[in-house]
Amino acid sequence: MIPAAISAVFRDCVEIDDEDEEHAYQLYDFVKTGDIENLKKVLEYPEFRAVINMKNHLGCTPLRIAAAEGQLECLRHLLEFGALVDRPDVKLQTPLLVALKNFHFDCAEVLLEQGANPNGDPHHVTTPLYVMTMQGSFRGMKLLLEHGADTSVANNHILPMMSLHVPLCPIQIALAYKQYPCVRLLLNYGSETDYLPSHSPSRDQDHMMLYDLCISKMCILVAFQLLYESGTNIYIRPKDSKQAWELEERPGIKGYLKYITENPRSLKSGCRLSLMRQYGRNLLVQIEKMDIPTVLKSYLSLADIR
Repeated sequence: MIPAAISAVFRDCVEIDDEDEEHAYQLYDFVKTGDIENLKKVLEYPEFRAVINMKNHLGCTPLRIAAAEGQLECLRHLLEFGALVDRPDVKLQTPLLVALKNFHFDCAEVLLEQGANPNGDPHHVTTPLYVMTMQGSFRGMKLLLEHGADTSVANNHILPMMSLHVPLCPIQIALAYKQYPCVRLLLNYGSETDYLPSHSPSRDQDHMMLYDLCISKMCILVAFQLLYESGTNIYIRPKDSKQAWELEERPGIKGYLKYITENPRSLKSGCRLSLMRQYGRNLLVQIEKMDIPTVLKSYLSLADIR
């Protein structure tokens, strides 16, 4: 896997002649400064269109530069003239990823509408959704999720092999960083609710339970409530381990975990869970179309849990 990732970094690195390089660097300059008028003029010439996807010494195409700088009009014009929407730089960052990292959401939206992969480059160590979750960017996350970003993919090919103990998926990141609105959003878009790989070297800990993550990160009650109301099975445990409520020391949360472990799910909770399972990732879209009171929309989207 590592050799494949390394070779991917150097793909598209080809020799170019001086004239092509000169044309390319003129494009880079016009894009970086947002000089849309000159950009439009030079792209009328075939010699400039021929280098529209050429990379500079950092592997950055003109489109990648436009995305990083938030030059929306330049970005649109480059796409109109054939710029490749997902061509990565030397770090395997796609234009979409750098646009989001720099909070240029208007550029990110245009890239997604033009077919950019919402999961980024498959050889990159992480995904746009993972990055947006780490930054607690609700807007960036929602934009990606609306365009089909995978809630379970993280692209962490190298970290597990290096035995780095880090959360691997967006839901784990959201809980670890205590980004509770982000947790709610991910759950609404069908994120895993029971357990996810932790890549621990110990075979007895093949999976990290989300309840355990909440306990270890000292999450507040709302995190446990969101997991439970989204269908987390509190009875699933790794072999020979204690129940979650037995590991918790805070009285209020310990009492809640003990109660939901020992009592059946309420009818109200069961009805919501049934609808969530029926509609899955389309739940939020369906809610907006439903002719129901706002309070019910809030209930179905977990917005009542605060």
